[in-house]
Amino acid sequence: NGYSLSKMDDTEKVLFRRDNIGFIFQQYNLLPELTAAENAAMPLFAANIDEVEAVRRAHKILDEIGMEGQNEKLPRQLSGGQQQRVAIARALIHNPSLIVCDEPTAALDAKTGQVIMQILRDIAINSD
Repeated sequence: NGYSLSKMDDTEKVLFRRDNIGFIFQQYNLLPELTAAENAAMPLFAANIDEVEAVRRAHKILDEIGMEGQNEKLPRQLSGGQQQRVAIARALIHNPSLIVCDEPTAALDAKTGQVIMQILRDIAINSD
């Protein structure tokens, strides 16, 4: 697809970013009043996906990245590594073409950081 960002208006750029790019920040940027599943589902909510379907997909991806049983917890009830996994799920839930990472493991212990990097490697390898 021949996308030309320079020819897009602001609304088209927002929609392009929403549909094609996932972001994993050094800071988790989770909304404190939303559950882990609701935080992970945010890109789907933004794309007007039905709330029940969006949360179902969030549960599935969170389970896949080792967050079984944590879906209904608020960010303050999660460890730093768990919060980072929610942020990763949020970045991946809409199957973006590009994932932008800003030191996604900087605040994590070595073991959790290795797990996070393996998840990202697996996604890169399996995205062909």
